[in-house]
Amino acid sequence: MSKNSEQPVSTVARHTFGSWMAQSRWKAPLHVADAAGVYFYDLNSKRYLDFSSQLMCSNLGHKNRALIESMKEQADKLPYLNPAFTCNVKEDATEALLKVMPKGIEVFFYSTSGTEANEAAVKIARSYLAESSKYKIISRYHSYHGSTAGSIALTGDVRRWYAEPLGKMQGTLFAPDAYC
Repeated sequence: MSKNSEQPVSTVARHTFGSWMAQSRWKAPLHVADAAGVYFYDLNSKRYLDFSSQLMCSNLGHKNRALIESMKEQADKLPYLNPAFTCNVKEDATEALLKVMPKGIEVFFYSTSGTEANEAAVKIARSYLAESSKYKIISRYHSYHGSTAGSIALTGDVRRWYAEPLGKMQGTLFAPDAYC
């Protein structure tokens, strides 16, 4: 199958669900063929400025050689480690954080995803505040915090509505965005 055909787009659209959209609009997803720096390219080499860094996962740029080499080096040593264990990279990251964080912030949580980080932040905050009557979480109307049940309940984006009322987390309030 040619990579320049329309076949990959129709195969994906026919046999997968699209993320964060009405599925009726998932008929012709954009086929990304390449990416470099702050741009990605379609099958016709049309260039797109990647404002969202592929959902904030490529914010150091596409094909960043230093990042790629670092990833290869780490994959050769230890490609994955359960968050319950430690290694040199986690120690180095912790020491780097301790140097830049404000005084008094000296305990960190390493998660496997952004959704997990957001849900853990709620659990940690509520655990810390368990002795008080404080429990509310404030989120923005135009926010995205993940697609698991807990994180979608924190998401202000209207696309979460399909999950409500079951997906509503007690004490979550939505506030206007901070636009001037």
